[in-house]
Amino acid sequence: MNTSAILPESVHFSARFKMLWNDLSKETKHFENIDSYIPSKDIINKHQIKLQNGQYIFKGYLHTTPLFDKHGLEKSGIQITSYNDSLNVFSCPLNKIVTIANYPEITSIETSRPIFKR
Repeated sequence: MNTSAILPESVHFSARFKMLWNDLSKETKHFENIDSYIPSKDIINKHQIKLQNGQYIFKGYLHTTPLFDKHGLEKSGIQITSYNDSLNVFSCPLNKIVTIANYPEITSIETSRPIFKR
């Protein structure tokens, strides 16, 4: 992860997304490229990161403008499911976190919370 990357002020980020961003920034500060990065067990557990097809994935929700074009994100390996013109669910590899945070026409990003059976 490019640790000099800053979250854009024009996008609202949930507290959970900001925590993930900060944790990844700390853990990857010596990496020039995080494509080969393997997150610590602490980050995996804290942020509900899943290993799928050899990639570490986090999930969440995107709120977008009507001009949002999901195909650019999908070309970079981020899966998008649209519910309506402004609400989308995403599944994103950790190494694409900077891509999704800076993608045009996104107004808000929230990471999902796990559901625990009581």
